[in-house]
Amino acid sequence: LITGEELDINAQAVSDALVAEDYTYTGTHNKASMPIPLDLPLREARAQFERTYLLQQLEESDGSIVELAKRVGMERTHLYRKLRSLGIDQGRSKN
Repeated sequence: LITGEELDINAQAVSDALVAEDYTYTGTHNKASMPIPLDLPLREARAQFERTYLLQQLEESDGSIVELAKRVGMERTHLYRKLRSLGIDQGRSKN
């Protein structure tokens, strides 16, 4: 799509480009596994994205909830609630 020679990008071109890729969720939380299936309901897709995103950010924060809160721009109380709702074990964290 980006390297295509056509100047106009329409909905069909975007759809074709998305279908051409293999978007499958692997269940791990590294950058290479970020894509999720596009056929999920929005709520489930959002939850999978948030879980993957927060696990990656937590890993990059060396398990520090304080650092994670800064990185993602959330207050710690809201972050704890979000982690709990996504089933992310907070016991692994440093704080």
